Amino acid sequence: MTASRLKELRLENNYTMQEVAKKMNLKSRGTYSDIEHGKNILTSINALNLANLYNVSLDYIYGLSNNKDNKNLINSNELDTVLEMELHTTVNRLQVLI
Repeated sequence: MTASRLKELRLENNYTMQEVAKKMNLKSRGTYSDIEHGKNILTSINALNLANLYNVSLDYIYGLSNNKDNKNLINSNELDTVLEMELHTTVNRLQVLI
């Protein structure tokens, strides 16, 4: 869900992956591409930066809400749960590759 949200937001705002990577101070377009395609974990810091960039809530970034209103912020318990789910998904993908 997170990956599709990131792509949706990037396209809605007419940004290229390169532009988003630069705005987030990432090393390269590839680093952002891996995040957007779910190949790399979206850290809480990067999620917050993206929420600020697109002026949406963390709830929306993580797929917990369809409301883009940035005033509806995720609480820390929900963030931990979402991050654990994302980590579990990433580990499963890595196991398939091994």
